[in-house]
Amino acid sequence: MSFNTLVSTTELAARLSDPRLVVVDCRHDLARAAWGRAEYECAHITGARFMHLDEDLSARPDGRNGRHPLPQRASFARTLSRAGIARSTQVVACDAQGGMVASRLWWMLRHWMGHETVAVLDGGWDLWVAEGRPVSAEIPAVAKTDYPVGPGANVVDARFVLERLRQPGMTLVDARAPDR
Repeated sequence: MSFNTLVSTTELAARLSDPRLVVVDCRHDLARAAWGRAEYECAHITGARFMHLDEDLSARPDGRNGRHPLPQRASFARTLSRAGIARSTQVVACDAQGGMVASRLWWMLRHWMGHETVAVLDGGWDLWVAEGRPVSAEIPAVAKTDYPVGPGANVVDARFVLERLRQPGMTLVDARAPDR
């Protein structure tokens, strides 16, 4: 069975030893960029790999492209390859921010890269730990893959939105927190 939206802690625990499954720990704190990696190094879901919001899931901001711009697709494919993720891998994204960063990875894989088998861990890191599920400080050895770039989903830029903003049928949804 493959997962492509949410996966429960029970379902993940039952499949944790599956070599075709990769858990990606995306814990991040916007105010403390080093926090997520430090937490991962202390304890993570057994076998999980770490991806940093600023370093792995974003390109460098240049003052014109936002706080967390999408990386080039080829660059992201190399990140996936280094994490041992192949097109056939079942990926489960996990964070401790209510799914905020894990959902970004889910969207990037599913809708931007066309990777069908990706899900977010329902309840995230906090529920996993609260239930006493297996954790480890051991950084897993990863066999690099060759993740293909392939055709991706359509992504629009600011110009596209501005040109259509007041047209009938155009709806722009801002999903950021109200303070942003």
